[in-house]
Amino acid sequence: MKKQKRLLSFAGVVAAGLLVTACGTSGGGGGTSSNSSSNSSGGNSTASSSGGGNSPYEIGMLSALTGSGAASGKLKVDGAQLAINEINAKGGVNGHPLKLIVEDDQTTNPGTVNAFNKLVSQYPKLTAIIGPIRSTEVQAINPNIQQAGVPVLIGGTDPQLTHENDPWIFRFRPNDSYSARTMAYYLIKKLGLKKIAIVHSTDAFGTGGETYLKKYIAQYGGTVVSDQGYTNHATDYTSIITALKSANPQAVATYFTYGADLGIFLKQYSQFGMKATIMGSSSISSSDVIHLLGNQLNGDYGTVDYAYGQNQASVTFGKALEKAYPGVIPDNYSSYTYDAVNVLASVLAKSGTSHKAVQQGLFGVKGFKGAEGTYNFDKNGDGLHGYTVVKFQGSKPVILKSYNFYQSSSSGN
Repeated sequence: MKKQKRLLSFAGVVAAGLLVTACGTSGGGGGTSSNSSSNSSGGNSTASSSGGGNSPYEIGMLSALTGSGAASGKLKVDGAQLAINEINAKGGVNGHPLKLIVEDDQTTNPGTVNAFNKLVSQYPKLTAIIGPIRSTEVQAINPNIQQAGVPVLIGGTDPQLTHENDPWIFRFRPNDSYSARTMAYYLIKKLGLKKIAIVHSTDAFGTGGETYLKKYIAQYGGTVVSDQGYTNHATDYTSIITALKSANPQAVATYFTYGADLGIFLKQYSQFGMKATIMGSSSISSSDVIHLLGNQLNGDYGTVDYAYGQNQASVTFGKALEKAYPGVIPDNYSSYTYDAVNVLASVLAKSGTSHKAVQQGLFGVKGFKGAEGTYNFDKNGDGLHGYTVVKFQGSKPVILKSYNFYQSSSSGN
């Protein structure tokens, strides 16, 4: 109940747009050594700001502060704010503190377009914008991104998003050609499960994952015995699970856009007595699913972009997030925005703050070790190129194997 009240309070404050800053209050005199700031938890945090009164470098963010994605939207803000607090505590970027400006995308495509246009029109000094994690929302603002000519750091994983001739989009999570490849390879080559069913959202994320899953299942010698699509926010999966029972798969691979939807599906899947192995996309390790299902996840597999312990940076980030926001489970929502701020800060320090300088600087990022993995941006704007397979022991995802396909033509053995 306390958590619900906190989220409602937070949403009420930010529904019309939120200014999140770790460099001091908007009306106070700058240059103090430590200033209090509002953050996504609705409380206060402190961060050193040794910028000597230098103007802040502004970073925009589109996040769901209301609507069905509000819980995950809060996690996005948490991750970015954590990175900003850490950077500002060390003196900012070249003496300039960082400031986060958040607009509510309302978990809808029209809301995302409106929020993007508001950021661009009202904040002309933005160095970049941290964009949506949902692919369909990225698609909605793609024309606006090209027109504005501002770097947008996205979390959407539909492979096509960085293949639409938009040089301003930079992806901070690995795309789903890699997750599908990892899923198919592990199920078929490592677990020996060749009869595979697919359950996917019918949005851009889900259909993209489905397309690549079918490709790699065939490539590795498996067979798709059932292919079931669902509409986001469905609450009854009886017809889909009945079809799965009839197909009798050895494994079920899922691409669910919303963790809450996946949680409902898995509950009903278990109630029907289904025994086929579950291999979920990254949403299976989201805090939404873990809170909803807990130990019921035991024995399920996931193909995830963030897993605590997959590298040292993932551990450092996870510990810092848990300390800053007690009770919050580190996941891909907070990890990609944390990485986006840190990578952007390194670019601002080296390349400058103009949109063109940031764009060129991001293309040049190689070997940057983040919580999600090592960033090597390619010509399409993809920074990460691999996934980690986990298996749940109770409610805890345990790392089994990480796969990285960067500049590799191997099968990922």
